[in-house]
Amino acid sequence: MDLHPEQRRPYAIDTPPTDMEAASDLLADLERIRQGSESLMRRIESTTGLLTGEVQVLEAIAAGADHVRAVAKRTGQPVDAARVTIEGLTERNVVSRHRHQSAGSGGEPAMLHVTDAGNVVLGQVEAIRLRMTDALLNAFGANEAAHLRETAQTLSLLTSTEGPALAPGSDCENEGQRELPVGF
Repeated sequence: MDLHPEQRRPYAIDTPPTDMEAASDLLADLERIRQGSESLMRRIESTTGLLTGEVQVLEAIAAGADHVRAVAKRTGQPVDAARVTIEGLTERNVVSRHRHQSAGSGGEPAMLHVTDAGNVVLGQVEAIRLRMTDALLNAFGANEAAHLRETAQTLSLLTSTEGPALAPGSDCENEGQRELPVGF
């Protein structure tokens, strides 16, 4: 639903930064974090042979998304994209289909589950994540690791879809700070 510009509520993202240098520095730091995350995903892709989106779909199915629409919703993909990804995972034998128990013997199997091979892949993904995280923790030390966890939790809270959606000038605890809108 598009609102006329006069009806749209302005959010912090719609206003220019109050401190351009600080905003630019933070953006550069976030870009470095993104690049580190991409490095982890490339490692997972090279080990498992699955692309990042395929791993996300496999994890969604393992977590209980047992139909293409549920997978699409959980991963944020359009239904058609989820369907294509699921077909590829089915061809690789990491996902399989079965009939819902109430469907009887008629109709096409539409329910999804992770195969034994898929569970092996998920184990590989988890192992890679744990090894890389352990290496980071050893490189950082306890204090820096605690600070990183706190920063990650704060960033997650501010950018989550469940987070606060406050307009500029809203009532924040620290003067001069503005909270981000939902989905930023």
